[in-house]
Amino acid sequence: MENLLEHLNQVNDVPVYSVLDPEFAPYGRVVTGYDLSEMIAYMEQNTSIPENGNVYVASVPEMEALPAATGLQKKFYGDMPIEVGYCNGRNTTWNGDTMNTLEQLGVISALNDSYRESHGLASSNALDSAFDELENALDDALADSSSSVSMAEPESETVSTSVTESVPYTETADAYDADDVFPAATRFDEQVTSTNGMDTYSKLAGEISVEYNHYDELTEEIKEYFLSYGPYFRTAWLNAMYTDIYEDTGRYGNATALYDFVKYMSFYDEITSYYDPAPMSQAFHDVILSMEDQIYVDTATDREAAPYVDEVIQTAEANGAELQIW
Repeated sequence: MENLLEHLNQVNDVPVYSVLDPEFAPYGRVVTGYDLSEMIAYMEQNTSIPENGNVYVASVPEMEALPAATGLQKKFYGDMPIEVGYCNGRNTTWNGDTMNTLEQLGVISALNDSYRESHGLASSNALDSAFDELENALDDALADSSSSVSMAEPESETVSTSVTESVPYTETADAYDADDVFPAATRFDEQVTSTNGMDTYSKLAGEISVEYNHYDELTEEIKEYFLSYGPYFRTAWLNAMYTDIYEDTGRYGNATALYDFVKYMSFYDEITSYYDPAPMSQAFHDVILSMEDQIYVDTATDREAAPYVDEVIQTAEANGAELQIW
């Protein structure tokens, strides 16, 4: 534990404390005297940690029936009903938001710019697969806090990172003609600097993340506006949907994420007049079809929604989705 805290404090620009430290006292206390081994065993045997993102299940009846849960319910909640669940994932931030790896570790912007330039990386998403190499560079950068940091290419390693550029989404399949769905672009997407001053995000994706909530109120003028971006619209929609669903899973749970996904699909269908034979579009529609007669989105629990949300995230990532840092 001490080694982990020491490492976290080395690579972050804010102090990191243990829940046992006095600095944590204003926020709560550590409850002891309960045997949680059965809960831990249940999670180890029945849950998994995803390679990307988080899986949040608020209520698991099997865990709620364990002696430790009933004991906590009686002593701390006056025997009122409680939920016991789990959140599994590989968090790389301390605020719960999705941010790029360099920012998470508190590295100065000079290193960020140097790394992206030297590797030709256009998105923060691509940094994930280069994390191992970054850790070595971070140690050197933090030891020498000069304002100009350059990072040489390792002699014995090659970064096997696929470069993802902000270009219109394309697919290899020849089964459809994109021009049948999207006209030639008369507007072009642009990158806007995010509030953290380090990252950029798609302006069009930002607009979509606002408008998708009003999918049932879209005017012809609004539809024409989004279609004027041509194939750029599909790219921006994919990135906006992926970002919101990804963040929903950590902040609000899978049920909310699934509900938002359905609204994003309704928005997409309204813009494209319910016609886009692209494999990506068909894959997302297949997720919705698989839910029929299985769950109702309006009343789905986090546990029921989890496998569908996981499929949405995996499909988005397989199609090159990039997280946007607003």
